Amino acid sequence: HIGDNVVCTGAVRNVKLAHPYITFFVPRLFSDIVLNNSDFSLDTPPQDAVSVGLIGYGGIQHEISADNGNIVEACTKDLCAKLGLDQVPAVNKTPVLILSEQELEDARKCENAILLNANCQTCSKTKGYPHWQQVADDLINRGYRIAQIGGKVSRDLSPDIHGVEDMRGKTTLRQLIVI
Repeated sequence: HIGDNVVCTGAVRNVKLAHPYITFFVPRLFSDIVLNNSDFSLDTPPQDAVSVGLIGYGGIQHEISADNGNIVEACTKDLCAKLGLDQVPAVNKTPVLILSEQELEDARKCENAILLNANCQTCSKTKGYPHWQQVADDLINRGYRIAQIGGKVSRDLSPDIHGVEDMRGKTTLRQLIVI
């Protein structure tokens, strides 16, 4: 998932600060996320590279209690566990995105908007919240600008929300991450 990979950039930075000799590779599909980020190699991983699999918060019980800190702190903890490392300090608590001046300027175009991702995918349609239109209407009535983001491919379930800027499917992966 895009957001999970973005969050993991913060966890990787935390591990790299303590263990600079470790090389992290990112799936090609998400290479735009780590553009200009020296914490990652965009080379093809060697045959003996270790895959850590999915990095996450630590299970539903931890999510309910939030006892693993914010999402980057939790992913740092999980990454260390999957690498067999002692826990490193979560010095960095946010994703690490290295943005160009042009990307920073592009991001400013949405700085006064609430970004609404009402998407879910067909494989997880139980996550579909049926009241996004009411949420958007309430925010618009309060004077907020809303931009709807997300995908528009066949696996996406994305309701049409009226009164918002429809940006679904109109950005590259990198542009979406930047905004």
